[in-house]
Amino acid sequence: MTRFQREHLVNNAKKPVNWIVIAVVVSTLIALIWVFVSQSNTLPAFIASPLEYEDPEPLNVHSLVPYIDEHFGIVMQVPEGWRQAMIRGNTSFVHENGTVIQLQISDYSPHINMMNGNGVSWDITSSGGMFYDYVQLNNSAAVYSYNLNGVETIQYLTWDRGLIVGLNFAVDQEFYEYYFGTFMHILDTFQWEKQNPIPEDFVMLYNEFGNFEFGIPAGWSTAITDEGVFLATHPDSGAVMYINVELNDTNFDGVSQIEYSNFIGHGRGGFILREYYNDTRSIFAEAIYTAGGRNFIFSQHLISNGMFHYIFTLEAPEEFLAEARYLFGTAVYLFRFG
Repeated sequence: MTRFQREHLVNNAKKPVNWIVIAVVVSTLIALIWVFVSQSNTLPAFIASPLEYEDPEPLNVHSLVPYIDEHFGIVMQVPEGWRQAMIRGNTSFVHENGTVIQLQISDYSPHINMMNGNGVSWDITSSGGMFYDYVQLNNSAAVYSYNLNGVETIQYLTWDRGLIVGLNFAVDQEFYEYYFGTFMHILDTFQWEKQNPIPEDFVMLYNEFGNFEFGIPAGWSTAITDEGVFLATHPDSGAVMYINVELNDTNFDGVSQIEYSNFIGHGRGGFILREYYNDTRSIFAEAIYTAGGRNFIFSQHLISNGMFHYIFTLEAPEEFLAEARYLFGTAVYLFRFG
């Protein structure tokens, strides 16, 4: 196992992001690729050392000054003396040699949660660029690097459920080594006070049919049934969460507690409905039933928007009740359509 692999495992264990580790990944890949594709403009200073236990050489960091965006709650450092300008609506810091550091802010899109290295690589290579690497830092942040038309680019993205904030570093490959340490230090100083963060123990997903997003607990196993129902299973307790959508323009007006109980309880032994609430646009129900000599909790939340029915269901062993209620409630809270 290389030193980077060991460090990357530490990152995945939810320790603070170590941008020196990211620096080693990005710069090493760039160096190795350019060694093979070009006889000039290589980055020899960042080729991985054959001694795995050795630390990389200290990175050169230029003089920096604070930058604060009070409106969005962003704090970071930027190179001293660089010209601040608006480029295509984005606050940018520009050196006279063309190197640019750009702060990019856009409205949230649920598709950002589906981003991965394969998709990013395809976008870049299909545009004629050279993709280097993609690292998912956590459930709402990622960094990737590439070269397009001789310009080395490092793109950092982080998001909440309201905004996507990006920090883009673009530099001619001739100056890449000179500024690399500065870029990594700026990333290390970057802070954003998120107003609507995604819970750390959840992963966000998006479904085109019904145009809705939802969250599932991180670490649960997932699958999609033949009927198109998405399900997530807790690996230890056996608790299962179902999420599905049906094309239906009716609401739940007139669905009584007895009718609901008779329909849902069919096939579940000793089914007892303990809670039921219906406001015509949504139904919440909680029940208990018996299977294999064990008691199980059944929770369900149905939502109608006049075009679709969105259905969230949880079935879990009774001893898992407290955690199951938290997870199910959070999943429903993270649901959003349109």
